[in-house]
Amino acid sequence: MQRRRDQSGTGGRRLGAAVTNDADGMRTIVARLFTWVEDIVYVGLGTLLAASALLLGSGVVTFVKVVADGAMAGAVIHCSIACR
Repeated sequence: MQRRRDQSGTGGRRLGAAVTNDADGMRTIVARLFTWVEDIVYVGLGTLLAASALLLGSGVVTFVKVVADGAMAGAVIHCSIACR
């Protein structure tokens, strides 16, 4: 079975195909731009999360050192006596 050739001179494309391809191209550019921005936002959020984890770890280490030295017990007792 032979296929009929397109005699319209458009190369088998519809007349609105060029407009559709331009719109698809713009849609692709916008989608890539949003993906790029999303990646940057996620990297920034990951950096903030890592920094806050380091600060939390530093606070835990300081708290453990203060409790181990016994300085906190003296401060709590002094505060409870002074606050009466």
